[in-house]
Amino acid sequence: CEDDLDGGDAALQSARALLAALEAREEARQREEHLVQRRRTFDGLQRAEKAKDAKALRSFLITAEELCEDDLDGGDAALQSARALLAALEAREEARQREEHLVQRRRTFDGLQRAEKAKDAKALRSFLITAEELCEDDLDG
Repeated sequence: CEDDLDGGDAALQSARALLAALEAREEARQREEHLVQRRRTFDGLQRAEKAKDAKALRSFLITAEELCEDDLDGGDAALQSARALLAALEAREEARQREEHLVQRRRTFDGLQRAEKAKDAKALRSFLITAEELCEDDLDG
């Protein structure tokens, strides 16, 4: 470049301009990719909310929170309803599981009493094993 009349300034300027244009194009592509991913995630989030699908909602919510990290509010405004719905769905599932556990426990203890009255050792052993498993998490065992 030193032998060029302009010392290679024209070639360097052209290369710098090309580099700046390529970097701007790449930045625009990355922003567009981010927006497309964000749109797909929010569409999935809406579908999961409508379907009241806790598993899908949790998955899309995690992705959406990652995509919204750079938002001024961290995505709080956009994700507030999904978070509230997920909490409600999880609470409902927990209540359902507790109720199911209580029903199973009641059936087991009823069977245990029947086996005691009938003096049925095989049934008594089976119900005792089940009762012990159901009571493992109780404070008094």
